Amino acid sequence: FFSMSGCSADTTPTTTAATPKSAKRQRSYRSALLTSFRRSKKHQEERDDISPETTTMTTTTSTAITNVDEKTTTTQEPDTADGGPSLNECVTDMATREKREKVSKSFFPNTGYNYDRCVAYATLGFDAEWKRLLLRQIPTSSKNVLELASGTAIVSKRILKRCGVFTTKLTCVDITDDYVDVAKAKLAALEEKENQKRNKGKKEKEEGKIDVAYVIKNAEDITEEDLQSRGPFDCVVSSYIPKYVDAEKVISSIEPHLTEGATLVVHDFDVPYAGPCRWIWHAHMDIWAWMGPKMFGKEWAACFEANLKELIIKSDWAKVWSDKLKERGCWSDVKIHRITLGGASLVTAKKN
Repeated sequence: FFSMSGCSADTTPTTTAATPKSAKRQRSYRSALLTSFRRSKKHQEERDDISPETTTMTTTTSTAITNVDEKTTTTQEPDTADGGPSLNECVTDMATREKREKVSKSFFPNTGYNYDRCVAYATLGFDAEWKRLLLRQIPTSSKNVLELASGTAIVSKRILKRCGVFTTKLTCVDITDDYVDVAKAKLAALEEKENQKRNKGKKEKEEGKIDVAYVIKNAEDITEEDLQSRGPFDCVVSSYIPKYVDAEKVISSIEPHLTEGATLVVHDFDVPYAGPCRWIWHAHMDIWAWMGPKMFGKEWAACFEANLKELIIKSDWAKVWSDKLKERGCWSDVKIHRITLGGASLVTAKKN
């Protein structure tokens, strides 16, 4: 149960490569992690020394990956001094878009540099298993995939490997620009690695390109212009987004850009079944509320200190998403899959 053998291997680059290209790839990845770490430290220093109401982050552009829409993102502090609702109040009642966005931004302020390691340890390695189950729901024939809350490319890399690194078109939507920087470095490294594999022993080298574009904004704010040049999509995937967004808004914004028979797969935390499993879950969340910020940095405090637990309990996201898909009338085979004794769930559906 406590085995860490399933943890993601994306947390650190390898150091055994001998070629100049591999060394360059490692430097690129480390540079992205270092940039994210520096942002995190700067953010923390401002909170400790200046305590500003907002911290502005600007997006670092990568030439290897396309940005469909790139803009400055503002991260709000957990508690505002302008009379606005506190973070705890937002978690308790996420009825408005402003509250939902405040929660998502406050939970992940410049944490891209160690997110992979944090999610692996905080879930006792089960995150890797949940993503494996999510990927099993994605048809290998998918050639144009839309990923919401793509984060640091943990799922993105696996989608490309499952469906075809150089034959799959991938569009990623995420609100956190430092996570996007890490994701770009990972996919650039994957592209180089796959090219080395395909050209090994060949006299004539053939360089493939990964077709990935990023839309840097809230998934609730997706417009037709954001996706029209990339669609139509035959698969929509997301991990950990459902509890942070309005299901109706997200579903209605992506529906026009999906093909008939398109697959939808979303995953998130859930509350385990009643009994000992639930008691263990509550104890685990309480322990991480204390231990998480100490292990991974104070920037994780807002996420771990009871707020995430409260959000998971109140969201009931699997039922909400399932009901919304059924109500819209253009989705079939809508299912809720409870996994790991109810500690996580998948919702799957097919577009009519």
